[in-house]
Amino acid sequence: MATSNARQRSDRYWIQRIREDEEYANRQAVEASERIRKLYETQYKKIVVKLEGLMSEVDRGKELSRTKLWNYSRWREMEKSLSSFVTGGSLIEREAVYGCLDKVFENTIGAKVEDLITENFVPNLDPRTVIDSAWSGERFSTRIWNNRAALAERIRIDMEDMIVQGRGLGDMKQELMREFGVGYQQADTLLRTELNYTMNQAHLQRYRQTSAKKVRWMAKNREAKRCKICGGRNKAVWWIDSAPILPAHPRCGCRWVAVIETGGEDVPVNGPEIMMNE
Repeated sequence: MATSNARQRSDRYWIQRIREDEEYANRQAVEASERIRKLYETQYKKIVVKLEGLMSEVDRGKELSRTKLWNYSRWREMEKSLSSFVTGGSLIEREAVYGCLDKVFENTIGAKVEDLITENFVPNLDPRTVIDSAWSGERFSTRIWNNRAALAERIRIDMEDMIVQGRGLGDMKQELMREFGVGYQQADTLLRTELNYTMNQAHLQRYRQTSAKKVRWMAKNREAKRCKICGGRNKAVWWIDSAPILPAHPRCGCRWVAVIETGGEDVPVNGPEIMMNE
């Protein structure tokens, strides 16, 4: 009973620490997300202005081919603006994400670690060794570029199709707004997912500093109920050095919690077995 109570106190302690980290991370994410939103909003307005200018020049009622669109300088200007959105905008978005992840990592790894240092202290990782990793197959900076390039190309094709079809300016603006909205949601999902990865990596590093050998997968109530992956692995235990990567999916909010064993306790490691049986 004493061992069980000690474990519960340990879990409560680490869960409270995680909540504090999450509150800080969420504030940083909101700021970064708002900066990114403004980028998309500004670009939308620029494209609308060029589109309005183009439509004022287009000969309405006459057949307009895709080739003839190039006769209009405003069409070429719009394509250049989309290209600038990919190149310059990607850099600004990347810096917004970098700034957010740096702050979150440093806040998490440095939060009162000095109170928990043991003789097995492991030096702090450079945040960039975590943040720059291609943990999901690509570095997030590459995904930012790819997402923006795909969005710009969709917009170019959509606008070209609608102009050739003789669609009205109102329809085009509505489609533009929809596409930029989708683009922003993708950017926000990327930010939140990378944030969760960075925070979990910082948590694992912090647990190593306390000599923890095992970690427990903790899913939020919503994900435990709705997500087959997270629900099936919730509360399962892994050796800390073989724990799978979290997040398990975009916007996954699952966390690693340190397993602190006391009084000769040996908490079973069952995570790998659960994954094999899924």
